[in-house]
Formats: sequence, C-alpha cells, structure tokens
Amino acid sequence: MASSFSTSIRLCKINSVSISKPLECEICYFSKSSKLPFNNSTTHVSHAFELIHSDVWGPFNMSLDGYKYFVTFIDDFSRVTWVYLLKAKSDVFSCFQDFHTLVKNQFSGHLKTF
Repeated sequence: MASSFSTSIRLCKINSVSISKPLECEICYFSKSSKLPFNNSTTHVSHAFELIHSDVWGPFNMSLDGYKYFVTFIDDFSRVTWVYLLKAKSDVFSCFQDFHTLVKNQFSGHLKTF
C-alpha cells in the first residue's frame, strides 16, 4: 500500500503540478509518532467508589437533542462506567452532583477519591 506522501507525489505528476518542497502534513506527522506505554498503576483499591476516574469529551457534532459533550465516571474497582450527555461544558458540575447523589442513594456508597 502506498504512503500518503507517495500518493500525493503521483497525483501531482498526473496533474502536471510541480512541488518545490516536500509536502509536510502535520496530521501525518503526529499520526506516525509513537507513544510511550502508560506506567503500571500503583493504586490498589479494595472497595467500590474508593477511586473514581472522570473525563469530559467534546464538542462533537450536535445530536438531535442538542447534546455536544459527554462526561464519564469510571469506578476503578469494578470498572463500571457512567456516561452523562451534556449540552454545554458548564453542565459537568451538575452531572457530578447527580452522580454523587446516585452513588449515595442507589449504592449506599461514598466517594473517597475523585
């Protein structure tokens, strides 16, 4: 399979386009870079809700209901994940409050580390 650079060169020759300097594509450069592996975690939890990981993602193309972001809450012990859809990034704190209330009421749990 040809690389994107060699394909670009071939297309330029077909269309009689001259290239004065090599093509530099920032996306190609970053996609070919390698990442170092994550270090093994040194945290060890023995109960649910001792350690919660969270991430906010977006914006993405708006859904039919107007949601542009989402926030995840992941329990380190069970790896259960909760996903909340958001219309604005400023809704994260209210989602966290809802999640905290859910943990207290549904699971009789307490968040120890967030």
